[in-house]
Amino acid sequence: MHPLCHHELSCDTSTEKDVVMWWMDRNYNSSLLPSAKQLGRDWEKWMDAAPEGLQVMKFIHEPKKLLQELTDLVQGEASQVLALLKWHGSGQGSWSDFPVYESITEQLLLSYDPRLIVQVISSSELTPCQLEGSARLLSSWNFAMKYPGGLTLVSD
Repeated sequence: MHPLCHHELSCDTSTEKDVVMWWMDRNYNSSLLPSAKQLGRDWEKWMDAAPEGLQVMKFIHEPKKLLQELTDLVQGEASQVLALLKWHGSGQGSWSDFPVYESITEQLLLSYDPRLIVQVISSSELTPCQLEGSARLLSSWNFAMKYPGGLTLVSD
């Protein structure tokens, strides 16, 4: 299944080129679209960062099932948070204009207690991807809306 599926495209067989061609057929300015190769690289990077064994494509539209599978695969909430922070920090780069599939990791992280998230971030030696994921999560609008005052948990 491709992340940029549309009802007119087959999610099982469409390639990045098919998706770009679909947009171009509708007179969208192709210079505004990322290249098909770049879309594919971004998707692969993000999928490669998912916790090993997680059936992302099976449950991509069912976050509760995806979270349950994560808890079955990764023991301990702190380890789960670290795995999700790594995955969340492996997106295509921009924090405000990113593919919708990248919001899945934020949705999963927001199911954890913010005190646990901050404790894990504060007490762990984070990899660059985990650090990126932490910054991305804590600065997100969704974090601020779900946990008003949540940043007060972060110490200087």
